[in-house]
Amino acid sequence: MHLRQLAGFYVLACFWTWSCWLPILAEQRGRLSLGGCTELLATLGQFGPFVAALVWTRLERGSIVNLLKRLVQVRVSPACLAVALLGPPLLFASAVYLNVWLGKQAAPEFHFPEPVGTTLHFLINLAIGGALGEEPGWRGYALPRLRERFSALVGSIILALAWACWHLPLWWIANVPSSFPVYVLGMIPLTILFTWLDEWGRGSVLVALLFHASLNTSLVRLPVFPAILIVNGLFWMVAIPIVVSRWRVWLAAPSAVSRSH
Repeated sequence: MHLRQLAGFYVLACFWTWSCWLPILAEQRGRLSLGGCTELLATLGQFGPFVAALVWTRLERGSIVNLLKRLVQVRVSPACLAVALLGPPLLFASAVYLNVWLGKQAAPEFHFPEPVGTTLHFLINLAIGGALGEEPGWRGYALPRLRERFSALVGSIILALAWACWHLPLWWIANVPSSFPVYVLGMIPLTILFTWLDEWGRGSVLVALLFHASLNTSLVRLPVFPAILIVNGLFWMVAIPIVVSRWRVWLAAPSAVSRSH
């Protein structure tokens, strides 16, 4: 039954998002005028997974309140929160300087992040920069249901492919730093990291929100686009040991797995 519900959730998420983003493509090709609503549609499109999660939770007669409570579930290990917040900038900075060492890009000017501006940018990304619009759907709704049918590894790979394909219109309307296949190859280990943090945080969607917002903020504030292949490689270098170190848990049947780090 969950597979049918997941399919319905995914179709609705894509329908909402693509209905917002495809008119932007039409405007760019001169076939439509949005009258200054381009940015609004781009932002609203991000909320497809959240809307789909609310709708399908209601259709299943589940508790929307419980879903929303997980967005502010703060009883999480401080170390888990620290990894979610600091992991992305550290990994992206490592990728940038490795790319500089390889002679593939110029060395960026080093400076400490300006606290007020960086925090404001992070909060904007958290609210309307993708995190809040997506994570209640991907990690709040879809992941638990996938985990009831598949192992953690298989469920993560399925979610990675679905998550990547949901983003597909961006390759038509935005300046994306990689080809779609390269993006998909990076989404698989990244989704494994999200699942690892979800297990560590005992299902707290807040952890996924913070991790997603940190990723998006770091992606903009650091000159990481020339090093995107290295970023993907580092994602794999982190994800593979996580899976190998507890391979029985990652490959176990759903009934054999408990929520623990």
